[in-house]
Amino acid sequence: MSLIKIRFKRNYPRRIRYMLFVSSVEPLRLTIGLGSLLWAALLMWPGNTFARPVYHYMGVIGPEEAWAIAHLIHGVTAVFSMLTGAKGKLIWFADPILGCVVWTSSAIAMMASVSPLPAAIAPHIVSAVVSWWLLVRYQGDSRDGD
Repeated sequence: MSLIKIRFKRNYPRRIRYMLFVSSVEPLRLTIGLGSLLWAALLMWPGNTFARPVYHYMGVIGPEEAWAIAHLIHGVTAVFSMLTGAKGKLIWFADPILGCVVWTSSAIAMMASVSPLPAAIAPHIVSAVVSWWLLVRYQGDSRDGD
């Protein structure tokens, strides 16, 4: 006898629609924003991160400092806009649009740099997909967190 009983319901499509289109995206925005801040901090850390093969094409696109600044701008803006509820054209550019650019371009550049793909790239791919979903949901998510 199992201690955990799992009830199978046939409402999975309804539940998935709710999670994708109705529930708040704030936890995702916070996660992506903090991820960008961590990327910025690690790229600013002493050493040559882009000397590793997996970052080859990121180095071709731009120096570590440029990637760090882009991630820093995105991370600060994402966290700031969540905490204050600020929205506007500048926030829209620096949060969801810049998030899509930095997460998608870094994921694609890493995937193009090495073969076979290391398993450690999986979170970057997921972050790129999530950043696009946040862009889609950004204007429609009118919750103010209160």
